[in-house]
Amino acid sequence: MRLTRLALPAILIALSCPLGAQTYIWTGALPTDWQGQVTPPNDGTANLYFGDSLNPYVPLSTSLNSVNSLVFSNGNNITFTSASALTLSLTAGLGFADEQSGTATFDSTINLGLSGSAAMALAESSVYVRGQITGTGSLALTGGPSGSGSLILSNTGAGDTYTGGTTIGDGSHLVTVAFWNSSPFGTGAVTLLNGGFLIAHGTQTVPNNLILDSAASTIPVAFKSWDAPLTYSGSVTLDNNVIL
Repeated sequence: MRLTRLALPAILIALSCPLGAQTYIWTGALPTDWQGQVTPPNDGTANLYFGDSLNPYVPLSTSLNSVNSLVFSNGNNITFTSASALTLSLTAGLGFADEQSGTATFDSTINLGLSGSAAMALAESSVYVRGQITGTGSLALTGGPSGSGSLILSNTGAGDTYTGGTTIGDGSHLVTVAFWNSSPFGTGAVTLLNGGFLIAHGTQTVPNNLILDSAASTIPVAFKSWDAPLTYSGSVTLDNNVIL
């Protein structure tokens, strides 16, 4: 599936574009690897687009670690790398602009820093975060109409530390979150708007308060642990039409 002319603006609008923001297209071709030989500014305003490219590995550094959004399309598998530890600041978040399954992977040297109301529009694709998610922002996860979008948090050491809270689902689409540590959602409350799958690996105790709301959906809430005991030690609030 190719990206239509309307799809890219639509996903960027959904991810909240700041005034004057521009889109920069990754080609993976030397000398700058960006279309038109124009390197994105490192000021939190750039929207970076990843579709068809010659090189699926995108190197980050302190000269490119503050952007507005990341947009993926055409079912590509993109991996972000860094030679040294850094935080990639995302103002609006990231999204997949079509329903073709793809992946976005952030290596263990890269933390994602949330500075605002960041979104992950996962569609039917998967995001792998091997570092941490940090910052004072919030995170909203949405899936797609044809399957389950997935966020895989495979950091087995220090967990996520963002403080703005997490919202999972949008009332009709399934989202799966798999995690390998006891702090996959930072320190804020976790609201499940339409059910979803939370899957743990290893012995974990998750302290976040949970708010369950299934008013707009029949998707179940599923808590799973593949290989060891899983404990939720926070409060549980049943908002609407929830069956456990």
